[in-house]
Amino acid sequence: MPEPTPSATAAELALLPYDEAAARIDTLLASLELHPDAAVRDGVAELLQLVDALHRTPLARLVALLETYAWDGGGASVPPLDRALADAVIARLLQLYDLAPLPADAAPPEPPSSGLITPEQLRATLPRVPAE
Repeated sequence: MPEPTPSATAAELALLPYDEAAARIDTLLASLELHPDAAVRDGVAELLQLVDALHRTPLARLVALLETYAWDGGGASVPPLDRALADAVIARLLQLYDLAPLPADAAPPEPPSSGLITPEQLRATLPRVPAE
């Protein structure tokens, strides 16, 4: 699939493979980090923080639910959270929110190229949300 353009529809973007979508987000963020208007750069940083906050609570609750699920084997040989983490896309999403361990061979994050907050810095500023 060719790289999406600003005119790509939501339906077209939804068809992007996960890795391509992540790379496209990185590209867009890198270009916005260079925007000459500080208000735009600040707005992008705030947007990222709000999206993170919006997703962090339900994801933390989902992980807590899976961790505490009264798993009795149920005919399956792997507990639910382990099964979820075996899915690379689910594991990557949970890793973004520090809800799953990073792979042992994961590269350390690169330092930011501008004043915009990186996802790693963002994660470090947000408190863990306990499950209710």
